[in-house]
Amino acid sequence: MGIKNNVKLLLILLTFVIIVPTVSAEEVCVVYFTASTCGDRCVLTDSFMEGLINEYSDVLAAIKYDVSVPGNMDVFGAYKYNYGISSDVPVVLFGQNDYFADKTDIFKNTEARIMELIAENGSNCPLTSGSIPPASAGAASLPGNPQVFEIVDPTNPEDFSDEKQPAENDDNEKITEDVVEINFQSLFEEPTKPENIPIWIGVAVVFIIMIVSLTLTYGRKGK
Repeated sequence: MGIKNNVKLLLILLTFVIIVPTVSAEEVCVVYFTASTCGDRCVLTDSFMEGLINEYSDVLAAIKYDVSVPGNMDVFGAYKYNYGISSDVPVVLFGQNDYFADKTDIFKNTEARIMELIAENGSNCPLTSGSIPPASAGAASLPGNPQVFEIVDPTNPEDFSDEKQPAENDDNEKITEDVVEINFQSLFEEPTKPENIPIWIGVAVVFIIMIVSLTLTYGRKGK
C-alpha cells in the first residue's frame, strides 16, 4: 500500500470518527427552585443554571419551580419537608442530602456535581414523593406549575432548529430550549469533557492504524 493510499485511508477514518455519533453519557436530573421576587441572587443564578442546562442538554433534564408563581410555594414546602432543603431560594436539588443552596454554593459546586453524577451512571429526578428517570420528566404529571427542560437527543433532527420549540407541561406552560450544536472549538479547548473523550479515542485509534500501516509499508520496501 503506497503513501497516497495510506493518506486516503487516514482521511476516510477521520471523517468516520467525526460524523459517527458518540455514545451518550448517563442522564442526570435536577430540580431547581428560584423566585422572580428574590432579587439579584436569583437573577444571576437563573442565568447560570440556564447556561448549564444548555451546555449539558443532551444528558441533563431540569425541573424549575418559580416559588412566586401560584401553586409552587406548596410544592416547595413539600420538597423542604421530604428533603430537608434550605427555606430560601435559590436551591438546586439532586436527591436526598444532595443539594446546593444560595448563589455562591450553586455557582461553586453545581457543574462539578453534574459531572460526578454523569460518571456515576446518572441520577433520577427527585419528586415530592419518589423519583422518575430524567427522560420521563417532560411527560410526567408534575405538581404545581414547573418549567421542564427535557433532554435533547443529538441524533434526532427534530431537536435541532434555529430556535427550539418550547416544551409543554400538563399546565400548558411553555419554555424555550436552546439548540445543541457540535462545537469543534470546544473539542480542543475542553478535551476532557465526556462528550469529547470518545472522539479523541477514535482519533487515537486512527493514528495508531496509520502508524502500523506505514511501518508495514516501509518494512516491505526494506526487504
